[in-house]
Amino acid sequence: MDRRKTNIKSKRLRLDRKQRCFLINVFEAEQTIQQALDTLHIRPQTLRRWLTRPVFKEALEVRMAQYHLQARIEIARCAPMAVEALTVLSNQNAQHESVRKACNDVLKLQHEYQVLATGKKKDETGQKKEKIRQESEKIETKKDKK
Repeated sequence: MDRRKTNIKSKRLRLDRKQRCFLINVFEAEQTIQQALDTLHIRPQTLRRWLTRPVFKEALEVRMAQYHLQARIEIARCAPMAVEALTVLSNQNAQHESVRKACNDVLKLQHEYQVLATGKKKDETGQKKEKIRQESEKIETKKDKK
């Protein structure tokens, strides 16, 4: 059996000007989807048609992945400051419920971006609830020691 490697040149399909502008308006100019459609005079049907095209969907996915990565980097960068602020709050006899909610929010953000990074579905019943419970217990213990 003769196996020949064939060189198939794949044409790199590109977005048209309106598609590029739409993505720029939504991701860089921070417009809502509706605002971007209105600004560029694009009908909703056109957007639905674009979403059926692999090239546009891929460009959209790439942009979204970039923003998710940036958000994960920001969370990692700010996490030590958040922990420090929560520690200060808990040491200053801040309202227990406020500190608990803040801990919950930090854990939720970290978990959501971990799920995005790994592609695994959220484990709502297991690890997340256990971490929140543990953090709440730590705060209560600190408060009781005072």
